[in-house]
Amino acid sequence: MSLHQATVKGIYVWWPGHSHLQLYKLPAGASAASMAAGGSMPAATWTLPHGILCAAATRDGRLMALGLANGSVVILDDRLGG
Repeated sequence: MSLHQATVKGIYVWWPGHSHLQLYKLPAGASAASMAAGGSMPAATWTLPHGILCAAATRDGRLMALGLANGSVVILDDRLGG
C-alpha cells in the first residue's frame, strides 16, 4: 500500500525526551494542517515511564515501536487502542 492509497485517520505527536504520547484524530475531510490551525485537543494521551527518544511504525500504521530513554521499547497496537 502506498501512502497515496492509505487513509489517514490520526497522527501521533511527541516531543523527544518527553514521556507523553498524544493521538490527534482527523475528522473526515480534514487535513493535518487544518487541525493544527484549529487548536484541536488530543483524542488520547499516554504517559510513559521514561522519555521517548525514537519511534518507528509499520507501513499500515497499525503498529508503532517507541524507544525510551532507559533502553526499553514499547509496542503500540492500533487495533488494541494503543
